[in-house]
Amino acid sequence: MIAHTTSQILQSIALTIGLLGIATNGFSQTIQNQFDSQERLISSNNGEQSVSMTYDPVGNRLTKSVTANGVIVYVKAHLQGSYDAGSGHMKDQLRSQGLVPTDEPYAGLGYAHTGGGNEKTTTVALLTEGDDAVIDWIVVELRDPNDPNTILASQSTLLQSDGDIVSSDGISPVIFQGLAAGNYYVSLHHRNHLGIMTANPVLLKGDTGTTPVDFSNPATATYGTDAQKQIGSTMVLWGGNAKADDTYVRVTPRIFPPPSLASDNTFILDNALGGDPNGTFVGYHTADVNMDGKVRMTPVIFPPPGIPSDATFILDQVLIGDPNGMQEEQN
Repeated sequence: MIAHTTSQILQSIALTIGLLGIATNGFSQTIQNQFDSQERLISSNNGEQSVSMTYDPVGNRLTKSVTANGVIVYVKAHLQGSYDAGSGHMKDQLRSQGLVPTDEPYAGLGYAHTGGGNEKTTTVALLTEGDDAVIDWIVVELRDPNDPNTILASQSTLLQSDGDIVSSDGISPVIFQGLAAGNYYVSLHHRNHLGIMTANPVLLKGDTGTTPVDFSNPATATYGTDAQKQIGSTMVLWGGNAKADDTYVRVTPRIFPPPSLASDNTFILDNALGGDPNGTFVGYHTADVNMDGKVRMTPVIFPPPGIPSDATFILDQVLIGDPNGMQEEQN
């Protein structure tokens, strides 16, 4: 067994770190690596988490186990706005157009992290295509098992095309440092989709014994009623929350009975398009509820391929054609 100590700038994402899935977070750390007699990496420790691996006689990796100084959260989810029923994956149109920011967007939207915040990713992480392509940033929250209204810890993470949620380096599992193994409600918060939460606390640990949470599986119980939309055999977070209030989705404002409720479509028109019903906003915006990188009130038919309407998406896909309907968050 050969031991190596390597001091690295983790933002460079060295090969061994990428293979292991060790969180980088853009800081300089000392990595303790151990290799076997054939110079195969068998363990690595960065002081926050350790990874060990085993191989078969010809060198194929058999197992990889992660142990963290905290709790690991293996969580999966899909967003209605970007979900493609044909592939069973989410479309990465924001990433492919270079619109996903390297800095988490939630602090700028007024979300107050608990323990986390200001997470950063790298341009390298945003180059990944396929199943692991980044769809968007999403916040993972751990809540008090005795009071689900109390957020004990939260951090901004990355959502991938196949639904996996990983840390800000685009590789590592989500780890909450310093939290003791135990039961927690797991909740997700997204900038223009309605949040969700497990119906009950789940056991989280600092190793592979932690309970995985797959919100895309219809069998996973969620808090409240009608918390997600089912498309085929996949559950997706309700889209359409253009105004990013994380509370409800509406296309028409409600004046009576009080309290008055604002319209997401009005927000699209006034905030993103400056009052121009035929305008187009191109960029990263909460009003882009179908997550194609463009905001429209009315669809563009010609020239092809056209531009779909975010307002129509809300009415047809979220509220199922009911102009006075409302979808409410359940966490």
